Amino acid sequence: MKRFRIPHLGIVLVLTITLCLKTAWGEEPNQEQIPDRYGLAITYGNTYRPDGEIGFLTLSGVALYDYDRVWRHRAPDALRFKVEFTLGSTTRPQFRFMASTAMLALYYLDFFSTSEVRPYVEAGIGV
Repeated sequence: MKRFRIPHLGIVLVLTITLCLKTAWGEEPNQEQIPDRYGLAITYGNTYRPDGEIGFLTLSGVALYDYDRVWRHRAPDALRFKVEFTLGSTTRPQFRFMASTAMLALYYLDFFSTSEVRPYVEAGIGV
C-alpha cells in the first residue's frame, strides 16, 4: 500500500490558496458583480460507538465565488466555484490530527427554488 506523503498535501494547499487569491486579480468591465460568500464553523461531537469513546473537534471554512470570475470563461449564471477546508483532531482516546481541503463546482437548481430554499448540486476534488 502506497503512503500519502506530506509534500503532496502542501502542493494541494498552495493550489487552493492560489485559487482563492486569484479572484483579486483584475476585474473585467461591464460584468455583473455577484458577491463572494464566506463561512466558518466549529464542530464538536462523538462518533457513533456504544461506549462513546471517540470524540472530535474541527474548524471548517468555505468560500464561494462566481465561477467565471475565477476561471475566466463563460459559465451559466447559476454556477459558482467553492473552496473548503477542515482542520481538527480526535479528542479521545488519543490526539490524532485531521485535515481536508476541496474545490468544487456548485450549481444552483433555480427551477426548484422558493423564497426560503435554494437547492444545489456540487462536484469536485479534494484531499
